[in-house]
Amino acid sequence: MSEIVTSKLIKECKKNTSFINDQKYIFFYSKFFWIILVIKCIATLAAFFIYSKFTPFVDTSLYLSSCTSYCFGGWSFHTSLTHLLYFSIKKVLVSDLMVNIFVSLSLTYVLWKIFIRSYYFLNKYLFYSSLLLPHFLIWSGMVSKDAILIAGYFLIVRACVDLTVRKHTQIMPLLIGIILPLLIRPHYMIAYGFLLLTTLFFINFEFKFLDKPKQSFIVLFLSLVFVFILILFYWNNLSIYLLKLMYIIKNDYFMSQASARANRLDIVWNNASDLLFNLWWGLPISLIGPTLHEVFLRPIMLPAFLEGLFSLILFVYIMVKINKFALSNSKYNEFIILGLIPSVLIGLLINYPMGIFNPGSAIRYKQSLAPLFYFYPLLLMSEIKMKESLNR
Repeated sequence: MSEIVTSKLIKECKKNTSFINDQKYIFFYSKFFWIILVIKCIATLAAFFIYSKFTPFVDTSLYLSSCTSYCFGGWSFHTSLTHLLYFSIKKVLVSDLMVNIFVSLSLTYVLWKIFIRSYYFLNKYLFYSSLLLPHFLIWSGMVSKDAILIAGYFLIVRACVDLTVRKHTQIMPLLIGIILPLLIRPHYMIAYGFLLLTTLFFINFEFKFLDKPKQSFIVLFLSLVFVFILILFYWNNLSIYLLKLMYIIKNDYFMSQASARANRLDIVWNNASDLLFNLWWGLPISLIGPTLHEVFLRPIMLPAFLEGLFSLILFVYIMVKINKFALSNSKYNEFIILGLIPSVLIGLLINYPMGIFNPGSAIRYKQSLAPLFYFYPLLLMSEIKMKESLNR
């Protein structure tokens, strides 16, 4: 029975791949494209007309403002560039709503383009569970820096999977995927850059002793121990830079916003060691958003808390699943164990200080990690399954 199902999938996949190559505007005929389009358009309209009544999109209003002084004076380079981009789009589309719809359509096309080839081998339940996370839909479908970042990171993810499975990729989308985040919000690029560099490294250099996942896990463990020892050895020098970074994150990003009612003012954030002491609760909360205590004080945060809790569980489940996949696919285990896992750890550590001072910011900033945390593992597994099935 399973052979019959696999045979049907292969035929559909071959037909689908051929159809993509032959038709220039194939997405018009793709059921998958229209499913994503409907989902994202509904989410964008709901965010524009309903969600904005409870949580105003302040940055969106800024980027769509007709005041050109925002583009060139008084703002950071990243903010000015983002405003200039959306300001230019609005000059063409005129309406604020149409610009938001345009952003949603653009991300729809990116998602379709990335996943259509191996869609029949994709874990649909996990894919749509990840796609339907409400705040991912909002921030990937509204005018924001995050929409640009998510699109760029998806292009990097696609390139990493292509390199892993096929040993080659399209250079132009990869360059766009790298340049956009570097110009808009570069710190998350450290995680994606590590994934890209390790992928390039392992496709060019083969190590026989990494053929077994056990050896890869040993190398990972020893590498983490080595990094930990280096941090301890250089802690005095490192703490100087950490203090500067902590000050910028707390005072420039959050405490400067006096109108932000949800800011957490009671976090001890004075010494470099506080960065470590807050780690135990900061890592999960930076992904969840609001705490249970904040939900009791402001019940309106309950949906965000439940979504955050579900997204954390989903993230852990996908990580467990991709690691099990590595155990049974030794050919690709180093890409997962020595590439993906460290990238995820780097992403968690980068996101943690950005997500503990304000639950709303935590919900928003973590969306930049969604392509790495949710969609890269699902895309990689589906592409490997497709390649192995077609080879058989």
